[in-house]
Amino acid sequence: MKDKTILLIGATQGTGLEAARKLASDGTRIRVLARNIAKARENYDETVPLVKGDLQDKGQPAEAFEDIDHIIFTAGVTKRPCSEDLIVSTEFEGMKRVLAAAKAAGFCGRFAFLSSIGVENPNWASALLNKIKGNALKWRLAMEDLIRESGIDYTIVRAGYLMNSVSNKRIQLGQNDLALQLRYRIGRKEAARVLVESLRHEEAGGKTFYAVRSNEAGVTVWSEAFNSLRSDDPDQKDE
Repeated sequence: MKDKTILLIGATQGTGLEAARKLASDGTRIRVLARNIAKARENYDETVPLVKGDLQDKGQPAEAFEDIDHIIFTAGVTKRPCSEDLIVSTEFEGMKRVLAAAKAAGFCGRFAFLSSIGVENPNWASALLNKIKGNALKWRLAMEDLIRESGIDYTIVRAGYLMNSVSNKRIQLGQNDLALQLRYRIGRKEAARVLVESLRHEEAGGKTFYAVRSNEAGVTVWSEAFNSLRSDDPDQKDE
């Protein structure tokens, strides 16, 4: 993807920053949409374009979306506890604004979104998270629906519990509904790798799947992993 330009939204820290680092290390051009430019610049040198933009603003900066090939969206409210109003105004409405801005700019690449396991399989852990963080999983599922309905090519990655640790374990992708449990976890660098690889492989398009750390050591064969997944398109699921 060295001839591509990737826009990252939510790459000031966490998984988004790890995705940016992975892309940059591979020689891929990146651009970062950031609410706090000064904070973001601490992690990027002057060669990386930073565009100031807040997901809560109705007008997203058009220059962020011009001449880009793909988008990685990992932005989210990090404050805990937080209100449902904050989740809706920042994450859900922010997703609406980003998709609209991308379409207005003529974006025709792939939109990779970092979602979460547990959005469709509630348990006590997801109920607790929703209580603490403004029904975050409910709105994360609604954000997925916005992407699917947008007409934009996409990959939705439902990551397991995000950890700062790294491992030599193979990454497991699948589509059965996983509940939010600590045993289903993944490192931030690993989740970032899944997002980046989803842009490199055509067969990852139009699919929603979970990504967790397996119990087996080894290297993930991405083409095989993505090929094993069903498309979200009902017309293709039975093929």
